[in-house]
Amino acid sequence: MAAMNDMPNSPNHADSALTDAEWGYLHPNCRGEAALAFFTRDLARTIEQHLGSRSVTHDDVAQAQTAIDALLAKYVEIEAAPYAFEEASIRLRIAVDRAPDGSEMPYVALETSERLESMILDMQERARLGLN
Repeated sequence: MAAMNDMPNSPNHADSALTDAEWGYLHPNCRGEAALAFFTRDLARTIEQHLGSRSVTHDDVAQAQTAIDALLAKYVEIEAAPYAFEEASIRLRIAVDRAPDGSEMPYVALETSERLESMILDMQERARLGLN
């Protein structure tokens, strides 16, 4: 999934009126398409908190998965965008690529349910084009 588009003039931009201490699901405008922008910010924050810039173990991935499941459940609970979040899933796993020298390069792969991923990408493209 791509990083959230940085368009601060957009009324749906997730960073409008948010401080680093706040979660997007707490914002009063966390509804509809704006909820997708808030969610991508919260998802990135959750991943960074659990997996940021260090060697990652299977236990770390499991803890991050639990946090992501709770984040998705929160967006369902507040009915931020039921069409986007109900029955949505995000799964983390450790995958391995090969470096040019043949050595293994592990990384965390994020697999998002097709509908949620498509909606986030569409929202980001509209924001990029200034259509929000």
